[in-house]
Amino acid sequence: MQVPAGSVRPGEAPEAAALREAREETGLTDVTIVRKLGETEYDISPYRFEIQHRHVSGAAERRA
Repeated sequence: MQVPAGSVRPGEAPEAAALREAREETGLTDVTIVRKLGETEYDISPYRFEIQHRHVSGAAERRA
């Protein structure tokens, strides 16, 4: 399964980043966050020495 993902830009709230990424990667235009599912840290070693802080949200597209 693939899900939209990306980085939070400087000064951008995680929720705003989630909506931006969902719109950019899916083409959906009226997406809203239904709820925040949680946060986690992910160690991507040995590919790169970095710990990523990930925000997970459930989103839905509004339908008329």
